Order: sequence, then structure tokens, then C-alpha cells
Amino acid sequence: MAWSSASQSPEGAEIEWIATKVQDINIVNIYKPPPSRLIPSSLPDVPAPAVYAGDFNSHHTDWGYSSSNTDSDSLVDWASTVDATLLYDPKEPCTFYSARWNSTTNPDLAFAKCHNNQSLPVRHILDMFPQSHHRPSLITIPSLVQPVQGRDVKRWNFRKANWAGFTKQLNKAGAGLQHLCPNNLNNAYDSYCKMLLAATKNNITCGVRKDYIPC
Repeated sequence: MAWSSASQSPEGAEIEWIATKVQDINIVNIYKPPPSRLIPSSLPDVPAPAVYAGDFNSHHTDWGYSSSNTDSDSLVDWASTVDATLLYDPKEPCTFYSARWNSTTNPDLAFAKCHNNQSLPVRHILDMFPQSHHRPSLITIPSLVQPVQGRDVKRWNFRKANWAGFTKQLNKAGAGLQHLCPNNLNNAYDSYCKMLLAATKNNITCGVRKDYIPC
């Protein structure tokens, strides 16, 4: 997989970030120390498709906090300016656990920029990472074509059927049903179904690729 370094924050900048390019996707890792102030111009604007992820240390009601602060308002303004979308699902666990306060918060965020014909990435929060209070995030891009589990049914290729052999076997087996009719119609019907399936399996090709995806 092609990987290259693209750019990074100036030396001594309060907001630290580094941009890399993996194939055609720009990935920007960002860290904002808690004391520093966040202004929109301190974050880069890279071409789509792009993912911005890191520890932003900003509080906003859009990502699970009870209130918003100045840094988070600046972050929301920046996202609107560069047309980036927040990847946040309130059903996912919080990304940070504070052992001191025994609480969980969401300082780790991810934003995505996509072309109009691209699907928006999905972010999942994983289990706690050893020796860290931060949970890792898994960001994936959904496939345009989702495989669908097919029904477990028989599929017969009638174009390759041996109809002469099918007819001969079924007629021969059917002759033995005369003594069951009309005294025991249920047994006659069950026996006929079994004979029909046996003749089908012996003379008509059956099979299909279960995980076939068109195109």
C-alpha cells in the first residue's frame, strides 16, 4: 500500500499535526494540548478524501459533553469552513477514561471529507488499550456493494438436464405407486415426492456460487 508523508505543523506551533497520504486518502493526526487555544487557522485544510483524527481536548454538546467551550466552537467553525463532517455516534463508548475522576469523556475526535460520490466513513470505538486511558478508534469506509446472504434453496440448471433419463427413472419408480392408490393417498404422495427428488438429483445439475457479487 502506497504511503508518503505530506506536511506537518510549523515548529513551535501550539496545535501539533502531521499529514500523511495513504494511496489517495489524506490522513491528518492532530493533538491540541489542553492549555492551548484552538483557532480555525491553526488546523490544515487538505484535499478530499481526507480523515482528521486525534486528541482535540475540546468540549461540545455535539460530541457528548453537557456544555461547549470556546475551543469547541472554533473547531465547529473550522469543520464547516473546510466541509468536514464529524464522525460521532452517541451509541458508541466514550474515548477517554479518567481514573482520577472515574468519568468518561470524548476528547478524541474524527472528521472526514468526502467527494459527492463517496460514502461517509464509519467510526467504531474499540476496547481499552493497555497502559492507556484512551480507547482506539477504528475508521472504515463502507463498501458500495454490500454482500447479501442468499437463501439456502435448491437451484437447478434445467438447460443441462437429462430429460430422457429423468422421464425414464420417474416412470419406472411411479409404477410401484399403483398399489398405494387410492387406499393411502398420503403415503402415495410422500413416496412420489421422494421419487421426484431422486430423479431430479440424478439427471439435473444443481449448484450455485453462494457469495457471488454482480459486477
